[in-house]
Amino acid sequence: AHPIHFHSFTKLTNISTLVRSRFSTCIVCNERISIITGYGDIVTCLACGVFAHRKCINGVDAEDKIAKCTVNLKLLEERRRYIENMNTNEGRQVTTATATATVHLSLRLR
Repeated sequence: AHPIHFHSFTKLTNISTLVRSRFSTCIVCNERISIITGYGDIVTCLACGVFAHRKCINGVDAEDKIAKCTVNLKLLEERRRYIENMNTNEGRQVTTATATATVHLSLRLR
C-alpha cells in the first residue's frame, strides 16, 4: 500500500474489472473511465476497488487529491492495535522495524 493514501493500485488484468471500470469515474480527476484508453492506462485498487487514470495518480499534486483507502486503512489500524495490545497486555517486545512502522502509521493517521 502507498504510504500516504494507502491504495494498492495495479493495472487492469481481467475482463470483468475492465467492464466494471466503464461505469466508474477516476478518483483524482472525476472523469468517466473509458475502456478505449490504452492497456495499463487505467488502474484499480486491489483493496477497495476504486479506479483511476495512471497519469492522474502519478501527477504532481495527486497525493493531496486522493482520498485514503478505507479498506487498507482499517487493516493497518487493526494491526497497530494488535501490536499495541501485544506490548501492553503481554509484556512482549516488538522488533525495531515493527515499532518504527507503527509510529509511522500513527503519525499518518492523525
